[in-house]
Amino acid sequence: MKQERIKTKRFKGIYYRVSTEHKHLGKPDRTFWITWTHNGKKLWENVGSASEKVTEEYAYQRRIEILNKLHAGETPDIRSKRKKITLEYIMRAYLNWKEADGKRVDSDKSRHEKHVKPFFGEMPVQNITPET
Repeated sequence: MKQERIKTKRFKGIYYRVSTEHKHLGKPDRTFWITWTHNGKKLWENVGSASEKVTEEYAYQRRIEILNKLHAGETPDIRSKRKKITLEYIMRAYLNWKEADGKRVDSDKSRHEKHVKPFFGEMPVQNITPET
């Protein structure tokens, strides 16, 4: 079960979660999160945990860095630990499912290998747009 985020008293936009499993220096480990709003949407980033030498101050500096880039009109590099799903990954899963269901995959596989994979195969799905 996820612990709820607790707002720090010292810095705006900095939260932490207390681990029930991991310890750091004899105390429950803390994972620091930062938040900000962009285009009306509240965004979150996991900065790291105390056992990784992340402090409230470091998390605050990271938040300031993101806000400064946004104010300058730049796109901040937001760290994501999520695995980027590629079209190749989705196609392999689809072909495996279809084949396990007893269906033929030869034509789908051929079209994918010849027309789709060379252009979009290793590209994260979230990056594929009508312009790409």
